[in-house]
Amino acid sequence: MKTSKLLLTAAIFAITFASLSSTSVVKADQLSQNKFTLELTLEEALLNPDLVMTMRQQIGEDFLGNGEAPTYTAHIHFGNVHVCVTGTAHQWLLFLHSPLGNNNSQRIQ
Repeated sequence: MKTSKLLLTAAIFAITFASLSSTSVVKADQLSQNKFTLELTLEEALLNPDLVMTMRQQIGEDFLGNGEAPTYTAHIHFGNVHVCVTGTAHQWLLFLHSPLGNNNSQRIQ
């Protein structure tokens, strides 16, 4: 079981960083600091348990404000990567009010 989790995590990172070349915004000053911006949907972000834990630590209940905007983007600092996670108000509500152990991305759709 531990091996499959490790392989799944490695595969997720490989896919994420493979897509980094097409979805990242890299500036000259970021290259010197090894900081990158990665844009993900909420569904994609939920595939990485460490990122989910970091999101839960950095996003407060007041994140959605009045909840009237069609989409919301959370700016997460995840190691040396600045991750922009975008989702609808409904998806964010499900994420914010789901139990900590339940990170099933299919439930957020």
